[in-house]
Amino acid sequence: MNQPLTPEHLAEIREREQAATKGPWGTYYDGKGTYTIQSGCRVSLDAGFTSDGDIATLHGEHGDGQTYVNADFMARAREDVRDLLAELDRVRAERDAFADRVDTLTAVAKSNKRHVQDMYAEVQKANRERDEVHRVYADERALRIKAEAERDGLKKRLSH
Repeated sequence: MNQPLTPEHLAEIREREQAATKGPWGTYYDGKGTYTIQSGCRVSLDAGFTSDGDIATLHGEHGDGQTYVNADFMARAREDVRDLLAELDRVRAERDAFADRVDTLTAVAKSNKRHVQDMYAEVQKANRERDEVHRVYADERALRIKAEAERDGLKKRLSH
């Protein structure tokens, strides 16, 4: 399966899990090749191996490893499906929490970007103003130096 579970499909799986005979399930082997999947399997000192009832029977040949593997898979499926659904819920909740966090961080980053752009514009304006002040200062300094030179020249002429 390459597609995510649709909500409908997931709901169907949950319904089947809830409707199935309660677990835990186990297997009983008759020694001749037949495995019985049973619910509520337990061993007691007085009754020996007992269960709450049969779920399914798999017939194979004595020593047929595949029948055992299939029976074991079926018996464990009851708890495995429940556990996988719980894990899926946990992982999706974690994913959703991370998605919310990413949304928050994205909004903060966009706000910060606007703020940085505004600050950059202010710095650019301040740099232009500074450059203008430097230009005016340089012009005023040049005028002062010229005026001092003229003054010094006039003083020399008057003193002769």
